[in-house]
Amino acid sequence: MRPSRQLRRNPESLSEKASCGSRLPQPTLEKDPQHPTLVPCARPIMGASWPPSFPPSSVHAGVKGIRMRSVLTPSRTRVNKGPKVVHPGMRRGSLQGTMPSSRCEGRRTRMRGQRRAGQPRDTGALAPNLSALVGRVPPSRAQRCCGAPLVLAATVGLVLLLAFVAVMLLQGGSARAQTQSTAGIVRLTFDDGPVRPNTRRVLDVLRKRGVKATFFVVGQQARRYPSLVRRAYSEGHSVQNHTYTHADLTTLTNAGIKRELRATNRTIKEAGVPRPYRFRPPYGATSARVRSVGASLGLTQTLWSVDPRDWENPPASVICRRVVNSVRPRSVVLLHDGTGANTAEALPCIIRELRARGYGFRKL
Repeated sequence: MRPSRQLRRNPESLSEKASCGSRLPQPTLEKDPQHPTLVPCARPIMGASWPPSFPPSSVHAGVKGIRMRSVLTPSRTRVNKGPKVVHPGMRRGSLQGTMPSSRCEGRRTRMRGQRRAGQPRDTGALAPNLSALVGRVPPSRAQRCCGAPLVLAATVGLVLLLAFVAVMLLQGGSARAQTQSTAGIVRLTFDDGPVRPNTRRVLDVLRKRGVKATFFVVGQQARRYPSLVRRAYSEGHSVQNHTYTHADLTTLTNAGIKRELRATNRTIKEAGVPRPYRFRPPYGATSARVRSVGASLGLTQTLWSVDPRDWENPPASVICRRVVNSVRPRSVVLLHDGTGANTAEALPCIIRELRARGYGFRKL
C-alpha cells in the first residue's frame, strides 16, 4: 500500500511580517524519517498540535479533509480539500483514521457513524445551539400522529356547529313562512285617490308599519296630484287604474270604456309610474262586456271581498272591527283614501289586529 503523506510546517518558509498580497515562497518539501516520501508543508487545522500524532493504523489510513494553503497570507486563504483515504482494514463509517477539517464536520461525522451503528444520537455537542435549533426541528412522528386527530376533531366539530346553525336558521324561516301561509295573506286596497290630506296620512301609516298596499287611482285626481302618485310608487306600493272620471262602466259603450281606461293609463305614466296592469270598475258595477274590454287593453279586472263601508265615514273603531271580523285568508279589503274621512285613523288598528292573528300583507 502506498504510504500516506505527513504534513509538517517549515518555520523558515513563511514570513509573519509579509504584507497583504505579497508573494510568499512555495511550501518546502521535507523527508519523513519513517517514510521517505516527500510531503508538502502545511499549517495545522483548527488548533491541532503540531506535529500531529497518528496511531499506527492511521498513518497508513491518511488524512481526511486537510486544507492546503497555496497562498499563505494573513487576510486571504484559499482552501483546498485533500483526498479521503480509508484503510482497507477499516469499516465504512468508522471514526478511526479520520481527521476532520473542522469541528462542524467532525460533529456531523460522529453523528453519521452513530446512526449507522445503531447507537443513540449524541446531543451533547448540540447543547450550545439547542435553543437556536428548537424552532427549526421538524415535528416527530409521535407529534404528527397525535396532532392529526386533534386537528381532524376540531374541523369536524366546526362543521357540525355550522350545520346546526344553518338548520336552525332554515327551520326558523320555514316556521315563519308556515305561520304566514297558515294564517293567510291580506291585501289592502285604497280607491278614489289621490287627495292631499287623506292619501298623505295613509302613506305615512303604511310606511311606519312596513305594509305594502295597492292604490286604484282616479285619472282626474292623479293629474291633479302627480306627486302623491309618484310617492306611492316610490315607497313600494302598486298604482292601478280606477277609470278617469269614476264613471259607471256598465252604462258606457265599448269605446267609452276604452276611453276611460286609456286616459287613466296615460295620466299614470305621465306621473312617472309604470303602466297599470289591473283596473277596478267604480261602484263594483261590472259585466262580462266590461271585463272583456278591459282585458283587450291588457288590464285585469280586480274587485274585493271585504267592504267595511268606510266611505260612509263611521268611527275608526267600527271600521277596524268590521275589517278584522270579516277577513279570511287571501282577502282583498276595500278602503278609500279619497272619500273615507276616518280610514287613515282606523288603519293602525287594522294592521295591528291582523298581525296579532298571524296575517301578513302583500300588494296586488
